[in-house]
Formats: sequence, structure tokens, C-alpha cells
Amino acid sequence: MLLDYVIVDRGRVTERPGLEQGAKAASLCLLRALSSVDPTSTSLRDIRRRYAATIPSDADFKGLLCYHTINAVHATLVDSRARKFFEWTDYKPRADEHIFFANPLVQVAHKWKQYGKVPRWLLRFAIHFLSHGSPPPITVITDCLTIIAIDLGCDVSHVGTLGLPGRYVDL
Repeated sequence: MLLDYVIVDRGRVTERPGLEQGAKAASLCLLRALSSVDPTSTSLRDIRRRYAATIPSDADFKGLLCYHTINAVHATLVDSRARKFFEWTDYKPRADEHIFFANPLVQVAHKWKQYGKVPRWLLRFAIHFLSHGSPPPITVITDCLTIIAIDLGCDVSHVGTLGLPGRYVDL
């Protein structure tokens, strides 16, 4: 679905005119879906193959409304050294977007830790939002701390898929 909202031309990815919000929603849905897929599954292998056939590993996403989300998707689907250094400094989502974005990253960390290490770009996400400016919503703080705990090898299996109970969500 994401590929229906973007145009890929010589490695440069742009949103189709008028479909920017659709690309943003599709990339977030894909990230959430990827967070629940076993990294060794044949389904994920097929998704990676189809994605790689359309979007090159060194794709340029600058200027996209969904820049950070699609970079997270790309880093999850493509073993790309270029994504190793992608930064979070200009990612300033609304609180509700931040909550919806951070939670699947915890699930990605869980999955990848089972099969190796938590990706560095994911740890940079957690550390960035715990160390800069005004604090993010409480559920995002919980998600960031959970990502770090997973990387450190702590047992966080008791943490639910939505972090804290709904009454603690501060939108």
C-alpha cells in the first residue's frame, strides 16, 4: 500500500501529489505491521523482496512528510549501512503521533533482540527522546526506557504491548 503513495525515481522517493497524508498513514501502518512479524519468517522475506525491488537500499527520503517513519520502515526491511546514521533531531511529532510511533518500535526491539541486537538507530531514537528538551508523553518515555532495557538484556516480557494502562496516556 505504501508503494501506491510514493514515486521512486533514480533512488529519490517522493510522495504522489495530494497523497502526502496517505503516504504518512501507510508508512506508519507498515511499521506497526512489521513490529509484529517474526524477523525470520517467510512472509517478512517476501515483503523485503518486494520492497527492495521498488526502493533501493540507498534511497533518499528527504522532504517526505513521513521521513522518520519511512526511515524506520526502511531500516527494518533493508540491511542498509546508510540508515545506521539517520538522526532524530528534526522529528517533532504531535503527542498522539509520537505515542502511535514509539510503541511499535518497542515491538521491533523485542523481535530483533531475539535474533541478535537491537538496531542502533532504534537506540538513538530512545536516547534522543529521553535526553532532549521537554519530555515526551509518559507512554513514550516508557517505550524508550523499555527499548534500552531490551538492549541491556533485561527481562521486560511483562511490559504490555501498549506500555502503561490507558489512564496514564497524556495526549
